[in-house]
Amino acid sequence: MNANTPGLLRTWPAENNWQVILVHAIDNKYKCLDLTGQVSNNDKYIFGFEWSSEQMYIVISDQNSEAASGTKVTLSVDNTMIGSYAVDKRASAEGMSTMRALIPMSEADRLSSLLKVGGNVQIGTDEATYSASLDGMTNSLNEVGACLTEAGALPTGG
Repeated sequence: MNANTPGLLRTWPAENNWQVILVHAIDNKYKCLDLTGQVSNNDKYIFGFEWSSEQMYIVISDQNSEAASGTKVTLSVDNTMIGSYAVDKRASAEGMSTMRALIPMSEADRLSSLLKVGGNVQIGTDEATYSASLDGMTNSLNEVGACLTEAGALPTGG
């Protein structure tokens, strides 16, 4: 894909359930996503983290629009609450409802450290809780670093 056209630019090898992808978003910014989820006949959702050169977010995309609803997203590691973050963006496309919550950059390093040592992560909305093993997250976060480096080298970089 052309780096000047919005869409998927690159994927890194999956680390257990986590997949890092580099996208060129419609706002003309490059973003690195570290995602996990479930895709089956009865259930379809993805969740994880989005990084750009300036921001970090929790992202959830679910075919169940009620599950991806509410005004805040909670984040826990090993059932210990890390924080509650306001939803700042919503979208719907191709049968999926998506929400995004900003994590202050002042918390990004601490959160990354907790994700590396934790056993599992829980991300909650008003109506649902998404949970995943953090096996492979250390390698996955290293891939996020490589992704951000690559994004920064692209035209009109990240």
